[in-house]
Amino acid sequence: SADADAGSGSGQFNDNNMNIIKCRDFCSKLNYDYFALSEKICSCDDNYTSLGRTENSCDCNTKCGGNNDQVCGGPAGDKPKKHSIYKIMCK
Repeated sequence: SADADAGSGSGQFNDNNMNIIKCRDFCSKLNYDYFALSEKICSCDDNYTSLGRTENSCDCNTKCGGNNDQVCGGPAGDKPKKHSIYKIMCK
């Protein structure tokens, strides 16, 4: 989990049915190394720190709209938003 405006200047898209796989695939196709989820927003970047600073992963509790078994940052409404950040291992 991280606080920030994730991936400013990076690949980004919104989707009400966001999930980890959808975001990973989007960022992987654009050849980014990392992706971050915050509610319905997917952000991509090559630099982990561009996506936010490290926080307690227990703070991330917002379920992904496209898969309630996955976490997409959170909690909802927090300012600054918290992001779940992942590294793309295979491209």
